[in-house]
Amino acid sequence: MERILKAQEYLKYTFDNSSYLSAKPKEYAYRYEHTLRVAHWGQRIAEEASLDVEAVVVGCLLHDISYCEEMVDDVDRKNHGRRSAALAEPFIRSLNFDEGVAHAVLYGIASHVDGVAELNGEPSVLSDTISDADNLDRMDVYRIYESLEYAQFSSLSLDEKLKYCEERLARIEKFLTLEFATSYATTIMHEEIRVMKSFFLGLQKQLRMSVLF
Repeated sequence: MERILKAQEYLKYTFDNSSYLSAKPKEYAYRYEHTLRVAHWGQRIAEEASLDVEAVVVGCLLHDISYCEEMVDDVDRKNHGRRSAALAEPFIRSLNFDEGVAHAVLYGIASHVDGVAELNGEPSVLSDTISDADNLDRMDVYRIYESLEYAQFSSLSLDEKLKYCEERLARIEKFLTLEFATSYATTIMHEEIRVMKSFFLGLQKQLRMSVLF
C-alpha cells in the first residue's frame, strides 16, 4: 500500500505543477479522474487474478502521466504511453520493486496505447492488465455520458444522431470478440459492452420514432 500512496502523491504533484494543466482545469479534472478510475479497475483485476496489486495499481496511476505535457498532435497522443514510461521510470525505480516487476510496470505503461513498448522483453499478464484497466474505464457507463457530451450530441441533427449511434454500435461489436489478459477482465469488459450496446440500441430505436408517420 505504501507504494500506491507514494504513486498517488507523485501523480498529484506532477499534475499540480504542470503549467499546461494549470491553464486547463477541465483537462486536469478529466485526466486525473480517469486515472483514478483506471487504478481502481487495476486493483480489482489484480486481486481477482492474484497479480501484484501494488505493481498494477502503480502502473495504472502513472499510465497517463505524460499528459502533464501538451499533446500537440496525433503523433504525441499515440506516443503518450511511451512518454509516460520515460517520465515515470526514475520514480518507479525508486520504489524498489524487483527488477522483473519494475520492468513489467514500465512495459505496461509504455505499451498501453498501441501495444508497442519499444522496450526489451515481452508483454506479461501484469503489463497487459494496465491496458485492460484503461480499456475498462473507456467502456464503462460514465464514458457513455462523456462520449455523448464530447460529441455535442444534443446539438446534432436527427440524421447525425442516427449516424452517431450506427457508428458506435459498429465499434462496440468489435470489442465483444476481444480477449483480455485475464478471464476476469474479459468477463467484465463483455458485460460493459453489452450495457453500452443496449443503451445505443435503445437510443437508436427511440430516435427512429422521431419522424412523421
